[in-house]
Formats: sequence, C-alpha cells, structure tokens
Amino acid sequence: MRNPIFGIMNINEILLAEHKNFNTEENKTISLDARQVEQTKEYLDVTKTSAEQLLGATEIVLDRVEFRLIKLLDEVVDIVSSRCIKNSVELVVMCADYWDDDAVIGDRFRFRQVLVNFVDNAIKFSKVDGFVILSVEHVAHIDENTDMWRFNVQDQGIGIQEDKLSLLFQPFSQVSPSGSNFGGTGLGLTISKRIISKMNGTVSVNSEFGVGTTFSTDVPIEKSNLFSTRDCLMKVGSTHGICHECKFTILTNKENTTAMLRSIVTTWGASHVYSQYDQPDQCDVLIIDVLFDLPVVTKYNYALLLGTPNEWSRRIPDCKIEYLRKPIKYHTLFTHIKQLLQDDQVRRGHEQAAHFTPNTPKSSSPSFVGQDPAKFNILIVEDHEINRKLLLHSLRKVNDVHVDVACDGLEGYQIVVKNGIGHYDMILMDNYMPKLDGVECSKQIRQWEQENRVARHNQVFIVGLSASVDREEQLACLEYMNEFVSKPVVPTHLLNLIQERRRMKNAADD
Repeated sequence: MRNPIFGIMNINEILLAEHKNFNTEENKTISLDARQVEQTKEYLDVTKTSAEQLLGATEIVLDRVEFRLIKLLDEVVDIVSSRCIKNSVELVVMCADYWDDDAVIGDRFRFRQVLVNFVDNAIKFSKVDGFVILSVEHVAHIDENTDMWRFNVQDQGIGIQEDKLSLLFQPFSQVSPSGSNFGGTGLGLTISKRIISKMNGTVSVNSEFGVGTTFSTDVPIEKSNLFSTRDCLMKVGSTHGICHECKFTILTNKENTTAMLRSIVTTWGASHVYSQYDQPDQCDVLIIDVLFDLPVVTKYNYALLLGTPNEWSRRIPDCKIEYLRKPIKYHTLFTHIKQLLQDDQVRRGHEQAAHFTPNTPKSSSPSFVGQDPAKFNILIVEDHEINRKLLLHSLRKVNDVHVDVACDGLEGYQIVVKNGIGHYDMILMDNYMPKLDGVECSKQIRQWEQENRVARHNQVFIVGLSASVDREEQLACLEYMNEFVSKPVVPTHLLNLIQERRRMKNAADD
C-alpha cells in the first residue's frame, strides 16, 4: 500500500506548489486529501511496528553469531542518521577502551535492536542542536570467555519527571508530557529491557527533568576467537600504522565530537592532536566541521570536511577535500583518513621529512565552489510508473543532468554494463522490483566493477529507494548501496544528494 499512497502524496505536493491558479476551495480540498493520506501512512507505520513488536515480545529466542562491536555501532549510526539530520542532533560514539579486541559472540540483531531503540528515543526527545552520546566501556572480566560491557545513551532532552520513572518499562506506558507530539507505542523500552534480561544483563535510567536522560545497559558478552580489529587493520596496512607520527588538527564547534575524533586518531597512532585553541603552523590532516570558520581551510592542501549534504551545499570551500558525512562512523572515518594519508603528495612530504605547511591564502575572502559545469548522468531504476514520473519531475530542476530510465533491476544492470565504467554518476535504485530487486542489482553492479578493477572511490554512487520501514531491509541495502532514502522521496533531499556528488566529482576532476 505504501508505494501508491506515497505517489499520491507527492503528486498533491506538486499540484499545490506549481498550480497557483487553483482557487481557495480547490487548494483546501487538495490539502485535506494530503492530510488524510498522511494519517493513513502514519496508521500503517504504527500498525506494522506495533505488530512486529508484539510478535517479538511473545517469545525471545537469542541467536549466537560472531560479530564486531565496531561494525554493530556503525550499523546503529546508519539506522538513526536520518533522524539525526532531521532533528539537527549531533550523535557521538565514544568507545575509548575497546579498540583492541571487539570480536564477540551473541545475538547481533537483538543487541542492535536495543541500542537503536535507546539511541532513537534519545534523538527524538533531544532539543534542536543538542547532542546524544553513545558510549561503550569495558566494565569487568567475568571469566576467561566473558566480559561485562556497559552501553550508555545520554541525551540533552526534555528529561523525565521522577514520579514517571517507574512507568518507563511498562507496556503501552508513555512518560512524555501531555500534549507533546513525540508519538510511539510505549512498547520499545519494555521489549528492550526483556531482551537485555534474557541476555542476563540489566538496564537502568538516570534522568533530570528539563536537563536530559541517560540509559545504561550492563550486559555480559562472550569473547570470540576472531582477530581483533586492530590486528586485522594492521594486516592490511591500517590507518593505525599510517598515522604514526602524524599531526592532526580537529576544528569543530562540538566538544563531544572533538573528544571522539581525538580518541580515535590517538588510538591510531597520531603523535599530536591540536584543537581550535592551539592550531599549529604545520599539520598532516585537518578535520574540520563545515559549520566551523571555513576560511581557515584554504590554508591547507588537504582537509576532511564533516557535515550533512544540506550544510555542504551552503558552505563548500575551494580546496582539495574529503567529505565525511555526520553522524560519524568508525570505518568511514578510517577509509577517508587512510586515503588522505596515502596520497602521493603526503607520502612525498614525509619522505622529505616535512609536514604540510600552510599555503598562502588566495585572498582574505576565500571563494566557494559555485554551480558545477560538468554533465551529470543519472539512471533511475524503478518499476512503478508514477514513482518514475515523480523522480523525473524532481530532476527537471537540476541543470546539466542527463537521465536514463530502467523499469526493473535486470534492465537497470544491463544498461549500466552497456554504457560502461564511469558513465553513470548516480543510480536511483528502487528495492522491490520484478526480475531483479534493488539489492541484488546493486550487488551485481559491484561485482562487475570489481571484475573491471574499479577503485572504490570511482564506483557509481547508488541510492536505495524504499517505502519499507523495516530496518533490516535498510541495512541490507547499505551493504551494496551508498545511501538509503525512504519514500516518499523529499525532492530537496534528493537535490542535495546530487549537488554533493557533483561537487565531489568536480573536486576529483580538478
């Protein structure tokens, strides 16, 4: 039901936005229809989520699989990232003392379900421009095979009144102030506590009304015989080794983000980590938030720019940059820093025993990248005709874009192969399609790119599109796709993604 409903919603929005000659009564009718469709969408979401949660609460059977805590935390960040951006909340993951050995055994799906629930709630109840901290710490060695871990989720939200704390983990209970618009079924925390109890763990909460809340989970986790993350990374030429004796400067407006980045690069072997209060004249890597004072970027040859697509579209400096989307994921940060430090110019600088030195700024008022002149090729792979038309309508607003269309996954794959390596800059990929679904189509494209020795940074950028609210499906998409966008697709979000990719393409060409 979701695809046709979302199609109607988008058509209503287009009619309201572009047909100004409708009279007042016609506008009211269209607006009323849109509200009714929105209510139907919300009903579907609540019904499906409640049914899944009730089914899960009936009997909790734990699985035992090997997984890595680092990757699990990255998956949590992936799932909640859209809410972070929508609510303007900074998510920070602090894991100061677990990098050495994070391979464990347990129920990866259930454990992620609990963390997502806690983090998602924290973001939902946080103030605009607030922060949420997911911190992980090793508490104790239980025996030679098991460790006790603590996961804290701290927010700067509305807090919980003391007399309401006892209701937190009761089914269908809600403790948000009356009249608030936070929604929810009141089952998430109940199920999360049951899962942790099944794992022989505990859940506690500490809250101050009007200040914020911290949920703490202590859970025993069995060790695995897999290699540690650090061992694995060093075997393939890790960032830890490359960062040896490197100098980093970290400039952000968020103390928690700075602390997180400082902790990670120090663990990787950085010799010095500077901040805005002690900026050096020489530095190997500058990590800077896009909302910081960007003119400083032009003093450096290379920078790692933190932000969201909306922020990048407003403030992009004219210099060589790697882009790192917030909220920050461990392995993505690893990949970007490794790429920066393996650059030929950086290596030559080290061979000459000289670090980067600031360049003379081009002007006191640095220029910013404007409209991208290059042609941008996009392939739409979508089986629903209405959705294809809606995407095409949105793309008409973008200059110098060429769009091809495929009606199913098999046709999409064949078109990509026919046009050759590097032809398409972006693919908008629906997930549910006949002949070949979006995940399988993306998987085959990645295999084809590997067979043709396409470097990772030159691979086509695939954006997954789906009306599904299932988080497992979203994660499955992200295994082979670069981005996941929920339907109905917000045109401004899509246009920002295109602007971001065009900007990165032009920077690479330069």
